[in-house]
Amino acid sequence: MKAEEPDAISELPIQQSLLGMRQPAPEAESDLSQLGSGLMFCMHCGHALADLPHTCCPACNEPHWLNPKPSASALVIHNNAILLVKRASEPWRGAWDIPGGFCDPAEHPEATAIREVREEVGLDITITGFLGIWMDVYPDQPGTAGERPVESTLNIYYMARATHPGHLDVNPSEVSEARYFQNWELPDTLAFPDHISPVLEAWKTAAADRDSMVVEPSTAN
Repeated sequence: MKAEEPDAISELPIQQSLLGMRQPAPEAESDLSQLGSGLMFCMHCGHALADLPHTCCPACNEPHWLNPKPSASALVIHNNAILLVKRASEPWRGAWDIPGGFCDPAEHPEATAIREVREEVGLDITITGFLGIWMDVYPDQPGTAGERPVESTLNIYYMARATHPGHLDVNPSEVSEARYFQNWELPDTLAFPDHISPVLEAWKTAAADRDSMVVEPSTAN
């Protein structure tokens, strides 16, 4: 039996594996007008803030910041297809997404991706490579922010394989459907399209560099 080959993405030099950082959108630095929109309250005393962060509470002088929030997701590949989940809640309810979520305090992004896949679809996964980092805002749909400010997000994407890829156990509170898609049948309705679409294109580009859609370790007899 042939020994298992290293994952395609993890073999790439760092400047090549950072696909998400290669071609930032032209508006990435300028289209930040929505960040911090909405009313905010002091996390210390509950008083309404007079201004959006960075600012201090007018009542207790507690400082407030609006730093980017890190999230992590995993592109789970099986038989050359990618696992996508249909969101069961807002924002982007009913749109297809890559399983993932926000990092817990002191949680490494790899651990976040592993945890989120298990929580959303019940799969145990192994991280096989790093795809890249994309910036976005959350929530990014008009009318969904309410009194929560629109926040900048730092979205980290890994390649992964599942121990039992066909044993999907969907969590209905987060996901209404989960399935694997080949690269030619990806759905049109994507959650967070400003960065999910480039992520999927990066996956296809990375695979094409090896003349195959396979971006997971392979074995052969």
